[in-house]
Amino acid sequence: MLNSKKGNNRVRSLFYTLINTNVVIIALIIGAIAIIAIGGFRYYLIQNITAKDLLLHRNIKEDIEEMASAATDILKYVDRATKDAAQENVNEIIKSINQVNPSFKNIEILDHNGDVIATLPEYSTDLGFSRSGEEFFKAIDNGKKTYWGIPIVSSTTGDTTVTISIKASEHIIVGYLDLRAIQQVIQKSNAVGDVYLSVVLLDQFGRYISGPDMSLAEQRRVSKDFPIIRDQAGDLSTKSYSTTDQMQFLYTGRVEGPDWYIALYDDYGETLNVYRPVYYLIGVALFVVAVFAFLGSYSTSKKVENEIQQFIKYTASLSSGQYDSPIPNNRFREFNYLASNMNQMAQSILERDRSLHTLAYYDSLTGLYSRTALNQDFLLFLKEGNEAVSLVYIDLDDFKSINDSYGHSFGDKVLSSIAERILSLCNNESTAFRFGGDEFVILVNDSIDGKRALDFAKSAIDSTRTNISVQNREVYISLSAGICTLARGAIIDFEQMLQFADIALYSAKRSGKGVFTFYEPTMDIQQRRATDIKQSIRSAIVKGELYLCYQPQLHVHTSTDYRLRGFEALLRWNSSEFGLIPPAEFIPLAEETGVIFQIGLWVFQEACSFILELNRNFKSNYVMSINISPKQLVRADFVENVKRIVRETEVQCNWLELEITEGVLLENVEVAINHLSELRSIGISISMDDFGTGFSSLSYIHQLPINTLKIDRSFISKLESNTVSEKMVESISLLANNLGLTLIAEGIETSNQANKLLDLGCYVMQGFYFSKPIEGKEQVYQYIESQAHSI
Repeated sequence: MLNSKKGNNRVRSLFYTLINTNVVIIALIIGAIAIIAIGGFRYYLIQNITAKDLLLHRNIKEDIEEMASAATDILKYVDRATKDAAQENVNEIIKSINQVNPSFKNIEILDHNGDVIATLPEYSTDLGFSRSGEEFFKAIDNGKKTYWGIPIVSSTTGDTTVTISIKASEHIIVGYLDLRAIQQVIQKSNAVGDVYLSVVLLDQFGRYISGPDMSLAEQRRVSKDFPIIRDQAGDLSTKSYSTTDQMQFLYTGRVEGPDWYIALYDDYGETLNVYRPVYYLIGVALFVVAVFAFLGSYSTSKKVENEIQQFIKYTASLSSGQYDSPIPNNRFREFNYLASNMNQMAQSILERDRSLHTLAYYDSLTGLYSRTALNQDFLLFLKEGNEAVSLVYIDLDDFKSINDSYGHSFGDKVLSSIAERILSLCNNESTAFRFGGDEFVILVNDSIDGKRALDFAKSAIDSTRTNISVQNREVYISLSAGICTLARGAIIDFEQMLQFADIALYSAKRSGKGVFTFYEPTMDIQQRRATDIKQSIRSAIVKGELYLCYQPQLHVHTSTDYRLRGFEALLRWNSSEFGLIPPAEFIPLAEETGVIFQIGLWVFQEACSFILELNRNFKSNYVMSINISPKQLVRADFVENVKRIVRETEVQCNWLELEITEGVLLENVEVAINHLSELRSIGISISMDDFGTGFSSLSYIHQLPINTLKIDRSFISKLESNTVSEKMVESISLLANNLGLTLIAEGIETSNQANKLLDLGCYVMQGFYFSKPIEGKEQVYQYIESQAHSI
């Protein structure tokens, strides 16, 4: 009766169907299915875990190596910066360096006896203490150039630290490494992936430096796994092995430089527990089939075999990675249960793979392809049929100022808006990637002349000509681009091509920003020189290599009748390494490195002191014009520093005139206007330099609190031969007169130019016709004395 009822149902119990089947055939088929399906899934999952763990381990290892290399470079820079400095200034120099690059808890300079002769000011009580008994001193004293110590508890800071010591030119420099940065990298990695993942960092003797449990580092404990970690750590690649009793993967590697070891543990046993119910189910099914096999019949076995063949087909597709093809329902309820579990497992793995793929290959902020995808897509571009590949490297100009002024959340929205504009320019021949930060890379299938890349760069730069609206705020931002186009046969590798494009980008930024440049081999030499200058300029003030020249500004009645108004302070750098370097070359590099802030304050203080000296000695009211960098102007402490120097030098504010360029409109207009207004309120004059060459100043000139317009020399040089330049000067003169502003012309080289300017209404001038920039204070005195009689 029961069998009859079940037989009328399309979906029947496998138990009652197998009563009439051949137990041997069914058991073999079910066993084969179980082995293929479960074994395939298990193999794939383990391979997946291994690949992700190896990638994570390699990234962490590279991050720590970069940190170690940077820490050593900082100590070397301390040596260079303090080598010729006065002893009383060394502690402050160390402090300023450590503030810019806070990699150390403390930095000490030891003499050849091991005594502390310099350190951070807050640890000045350690001056004179002997470190001759420390291991790092003995190692350096025995001839080592660089020595990485073991984890210790610093007697100075009280924190767990690792010492780095280097043999300097005359001393030994010791840094007490701040392990918090390393711990942040370790903690960040521990937060990625499953909860069973952990990363530890050991020194060359197996003692803990960092890991999930920092108390082990504080106790200077030695890892019990150190023999295995040390033996498995290879120089060329990361090794792995599994401990069967704990079901763990262990990935090890050696950190170059400090000779540390990094180990990543992944307990994957819990992940595989999902297979245990399937094993039990298969075992029970096989046992039941074996007991009742003698009741089977050939015909029913054939039906079961047909169903199993269909099941094998689908499970084979699953084991090959086709997770989007689910196993369909069939006549047997038990198979449906198993198929449902397998489908759920396949769906879980599919969702996990999609999520990991999205994280790895797409940028979460902009939706563009990520840097990881760029490496792979580059290989695909090489296989295309075009004769060349172009790489366009785009960077947002002065984007840091937006983040600093409005916050990172606002900056992220700006990045998203820029990404949308870049993406809208892409087509079938180009693909956009976010390379990181405010940098984008576009790969282009191109011709050998790079025309598609050129057109793309032009369009991308033009797309930012209009302001970006973010949170009801209008933001202007420009792009610069570097382009590298190589024939397919000439391409060495992706990193080389990226480096060429980066060099071209750097050249574009130096050309004025908002432009693009193609890579040229000569740019390598230019970039190396720029890099060397960046390093050298950091110590230019300390070495006394910077000085000021002073170019007279005159009230002109005729080309031969004029009187002195004041001077413009012009910065010069006579480098002991490179000789005399033009300001147009080193000032942009100083802005890039941030040294412009220290240089700018030095120039302002020198100029204030000298104009005070001149006006007191000659009982006059000469004006000193001082150039201010846009980056310096929008700095939060700029106004306070100006006021401080004015107080310290006791100079009168009406003797000072700050020259700004239209570049302030590209930095932060609101901050610039507020700072300039505050300075003008105390009596300091504001001059707009190079007026007429930009494109934004007319829209802001009614807001800027300026006193003076300074006509750019490019108009003056063409004044005698170009009617357009004459009309431009005349228009600027009318504008200045209508607004009640003083008008100054620079770059006058002939008497005809001076007379022409007088006819056009400009009565304050400077240039070689009147005087070249004067070098030396005594020469300035001589010049002023010579002006007692009309030239």
